[in-house]
Amino acid sequence: MATEQLPALHPASKHAIVGFFMALGIGAAWYIYATTSPFDEWSRRWLLVIVPFLSGQGLLYGWYRAWRTVLLWVAAIYLFTPFIAARVESCLTVIPGAIPCFADVVILREVTSQTGQPVYFLTLIVVHAISMLALWVLVARQGADDASARPSTD
Repeated sequence: MATEQLPALHPASKHAIVGFFMALGIGAAWYIYATTSPFDEWSRRWLLVIVPFLSGQGLLYGWYRAWRTVLLWVAAIYLFTPFIAARVESCLTVIPGAIPCFADVVILREVTSQTGQPVYFLTLIVVHAISMLALWVLVARQGADDASARPSTD
């Protein structure tokens, strides 16, 4: 049984698809961040997934032949960005008598939970957006259309 090849997309349409989904993800994350209460943790949990999920969808639609690279990097971005955001928050949170970036974790959690973690969630959006833009550049530079030039094994 012969496998059917998916038609190659025009480069401009690839970038339009990815740009739309990326703008949708970043816009939705910003809207959630701006309109929810800082103490509404249930609504703010969407900020953990919305940018990588929507941007990843756009990359998968635009460069479907590079799906392994896209899925690997989206998973890595999704998993490691909260740690980066937590470290940035610990470095930027001012705690009297503590050295920045090396404060006691229990005290840091108390202080940030009382303020609604504004630094964490904002950093999460920014790092997700920068990471997904970098992934977009990586996938576009790899030239995923070159996969169609490989000899088939039929």
